[in-house]
Amino acid sequence: MAALRRARSMFSKYSRSGVRMSDELLALIRNLVDKVDDLEGQVESLGLALKLDRAANTQAAFGIPENLAQLLIMLSDGMPHSRESVHGVLYFRRPEIDLPELRVVDSLVYQLRKSVKPHGVVIATIWGTSVQITSGLDLVRSAMETACIPRAYGFECRVTAKGSA
Repeated sequence: MAALRRARSMFSKYSRSGVRMSDELLALIRNLVDKVDDLEGQVESLGLALKLDRAANTQAAFGIPENLAQLLIMLSDGMPHSRESVHGVLYFRRPEIDLPELRVVDSLVYQLRKSVKPHGVVIATIWGTSVQITSGLDLVRSAMETACIPRAYGFECRVTAKGSA
């Protein structure tokens, strides 16, 4: 990244100063900048794919739908999250006219609690402000990162709480 910044800086500095660079060097710099831009786009796409994989892994491991998996991933940082922040993350793609009310977050948290409690994951409410995972955080994080094949393919990939078989 530092080399790219230097090349871009050098390119723009010489372009503004009126000093003539050789056409060959200029073409090389432009080519490098284009290649780096392409690579940055690929890295961004891979990051998105990884995020989707985490959601799929979480869904398969806990047997929960996508929206609950996204909520669980959000809570997996161990920090408290307000209803508003959860609502914003889950529904940021929807047009404002199509947004559900904030109360839907309470319902989703209830459903998620019910789904993950048998696995030893506890989601606590901090009275009047937010929700946070208070127990089973390591289990959630390992489930997010562990690829498993869903039961539709004949494999069991659900997570189990510590101490259970």
